[in-house]
Amino acid sequence: MHGPSIGCLCYHVSMEVSVVIPAHNEALSLPECLLSLTRQRTRHILSVIVVDNASTDQTASVARAWRDRLAIRVLSEPQRGRGAARRAGFAEASTDIVLSTDADTVVPTDWVERLVNSLTAHPEAVAVTTSCYITDGSPITNLTMRIG
Repeated sequence: MHGPSIGCLCYHVSMEVSVVIPAHNEALSLPECLLSLTRQRTRHILSVIVVDNASTDQTASVARAWRDRLAIRVLSEPQRGRGAARRAGFAEASTDIVLSTDADTVVPTDWVERLVNSLTAHPEAVAVTTSCYITDGSPITNLTMRIG
C-alpha cells in the first residue's frame, strides 16, 4: 500500500487562512457577511481583513464592532474600486491561503473548508470558487450564483 499524498495530508492539518472583504458603503450588509464567517464549520484558523473602500457611511466602525467575535483588521483604501480594495487586503494578508468574498455576501457554513480542501488537494490551482448568496441581490442573481 502506498502512503497518502501530500494533498491528502492537508485535509488533516489546521491552516491559517485570511478572508479579505472589500467594502464600500456596506454598513447595512456587512454584519450578515461577518456573521456567516463566525458560523464556519472548519478546523482552520481565520483572520478577517475588511478593506473600507472610501466609504461615507459607518462601514469601518461596523467592522470594528466585530472584534470580539472575529480576528478582524480594518484597513482603509482611498482608491475607489473593488479591485483596489481587494489588492490592499491581499497585500496585508500574511497567510498562505487568502480567500475573498464581498461585504454583501453570505457564505455557506462549509465555505472555508471546501475552498481550502480544493486548494490543498490541487496544488497546481491558484484560485477556486463556490456558490454564495448576495444579501441585496435579486432572486435571479442569486439563482445564477448558485448554478454558476
